[in-house]
Amino acid sequence: MQRLGFWLVTLGWLCLTVEVSGQSLPALQKSLSGWDAAIVIRELRTGGFVRLNEARLAQEFPPFNTLEIPVALAALETRTVRHLNEVTPWNRLKYPLPDLAHEDLAHWSEDHTLRSAFTDSVPWYWQDVSERLGPARLTTHLRKFAYGNQQLPADLTQGWQDNALAISAAAQADFLTALVNESLPVSRFQQQQLKTLLLRESGDGYRYYLKTGAGYLQNGNYLGWSIGWLETSTGVYVFALNLTQRVPETARDATRSLHKQVLAAAGYWPMTDNHP
Repeated sequence: MQRLGFWLVTLGWLCLTVEVSGQSLPALQKSLSGWDAAIVIRELRTGGFVRLNEARLAQEFPPFNTLEIPVALAALETRTVRHLNEVTPWNRLKYPLPDLAHEDLAHWSEDHTLRSAFTDSVPWYWQDVSERLGPARLTTHLRKFAYGNQQLPADLTQGWQDNALAISAAAQADFLTALVNESLPVSRFQQQQLKTLLLRESGDGYRYYLKTGAGYLQNGNYLGWSIGWLETSTGVYVFALNLTQRVPETARDATRSLHKQVLAAAGYWPMTDNHP
């Protein structure tokens, strides 16, 4: 791809300073058109960035399942969970299978490790780990990580769907950048372990790390998150996207695809038969 140096562009809700080709600019301008969404992309080697919908990037929303990242780090660092494959039995009396149909419940009635619970986003496991960590240790680690507003709910077991704790897309990108650089104030070993859980896909010349999260806001809208990073031969691109939709299925589908479209529009996503 032809490079034209660094562009500094501010067009309404679009602000970017990043090395892209001229052909990339129109695609970036319309990549989130029609969506109530925002995304930030940081290129860690050059310091370039893309920021779409500047006002929303600073707006804080509940992290939902993306909260598993800091909680997992806190649990490993404090040895609340000793390692990724330590089994926690399902307590069917304490965590009975809810009487509702939802994709998050597919693996509910099973024993889990941190690895499997992270992959499948198993609600009871994270409620249990949060309760064992306790508010003092969890708050300490959220402060160490400068993670969002650091406001825990009164009942930690409800922290995954409670709207008290909130974080912006910009702050998610800050947190992930520190994780990629292994500079969070926990052991490098635990950060390296956690990063293996985020690896979603690898191919010829790239590695793709992702965590998604979704849930209802207090106003009845449905919020979706996709956060992670892409490693290629040309750079490391940290991204954080959130969007709001009335229809949960639409939000979940868009959460999984829109960040790839923006990465592709910027010329970062590797062009293959299976991807943009």
